[in-house]
Amino acid sequence: MQTTISNPRAELRIVPMKNWQRGDWFDSTGLPWVNPSPNMRSLNAALLYPGIGMLEGGKVYSVGAARTHPFEQIGAEWIRGRELASYLNARQIPGIRVYPTQFQPVSFQLCR
Repeated sequence: MQTTISNPRAELRIVPMKNWQRGDWFDSTGLPWVNPSPNMRSLNAALLYPGIGMLEGGKVYSVGAARTHPFEQIGAEWIRGRELASYLNARQIPGIRVYPTQFQPVSFQLCR
């Protein structure tokens, strides 16, 4: 393991989990959601972040940070929401449904 290669004195212990399977979702555990970040306030945002988070570094997109649903929407002046939603929905990506929306960025990472 990487831990033992970079630090041979590190003690690595694997703790097996009971009643867990790889296909399980967090919301089925009954545990309360704890925000891992101020802008990641829901399981939905956490699920979408790997894809939408890639756009966050772009200077021409807003990912809805400081809005009611961060990482659940993207925006830019040049995006035509209805056309983009129609295009993406026509691809029939399993588990994905896109809806056009409008919002005004309020964080200091504004679309420019």
